[in-house]
Amino acid sequence: MTSASSSNKYTDDGFSLSVVEPWVKQQGQIIRQYLTSFVNHLQGKVDQIILVDLVAGSGLYSLGANREIFEGVPLMALGLDLPFSKFVLCENDPEQYKALKIRVNRYFKNKNVVLLESNWDELAARINLYVPPSKENF
Repeated sequence: MTSASSSNKYTDDGFSLSVVEPWVKQQGQIIRQYLTSFVNHLQGKVDQIILVDLVAGSGLYSLGANREIFEGVPLMALGLDLPFSKFVLCENDPEQYKALKIRVNRYFKNKNVVLLESNWDELAARINLYVPPSKENF
């Protein structure tokens, strides 16, 4: 399965970007491969697949002096053609949360996304509202 989004679709929109080292881009490619393999393995064995990202950030990264912009894990996962039933994206930093919210609404209005701005102490209780307990044998 391929990504429905590409790094080229994202431009500097003036909102928060995390400046990162080149290995972060490689890490994202590894996570993409893992998600694809894992979800394809689960498909048909469970009722729903929910992705939870506890440190979603702003959704976009900036790489190097030329400021190449590429997607972080939340936007990458949203762009994959995988049978996720819901995405629960959490971010504690208000500036990054705002940027993530705008980007998710701009690029992925058709996806079932819950955005949580919460500190760590409140996060577990809030996530439980959106992620149902596993059924027997799952």
